[in-house]
Amino acid sequence: MNRIQSKVNETVLIEQAGFRPNRSYCEQVLALPTHIEKVFQLRKKKFIMFVDFTAAVDTVWKHGLLFKLMHVINCSKTVTLIDNMLFNRFLQVYLNETKSSWRRLNNTAPCLFNLYTSDFSETISIKFLYADDLALVY
Repeated sequence: MNRIQSKVNETVLIEQAGFRPNRSYCEQVLALPTHIEKVFQLRKKKFIMFVDFTAAVDTVWKHGLLFKLMHVINCSKTVTLIDNMLFNRFLQVYLNETKSSWRRLNNTAPCLFNLYTSDFSETISIKFLYADDLALVY
């Protein structure tokens, strides 16, 4: 993942602060209240909508993600490798003499989740993004 991360980061929305080098949740925790205070001082009204994509990393549409990934890295062998690494994994837990049933792992790497959400529609609202949390200010 480290080798494709820089290519993926080129496509990620500038507003996305989650799972990116030299970015953190602190940016959004500070930026949103600062924006609200500025609007308050100007005596204007704003509407804020908060969105939390529940289980977002676990529910990414596989074919859509691979399609987007192919456009970014343009190497079918790498995309196939990532497909096999991320979407064809199974887990079984052993505890002493007992073992669980096999479970399929469906979660996506965080940087690939950023790629998956990198084509949010343009809006007139201001976006504050951190991983799977979104605040839209209008």
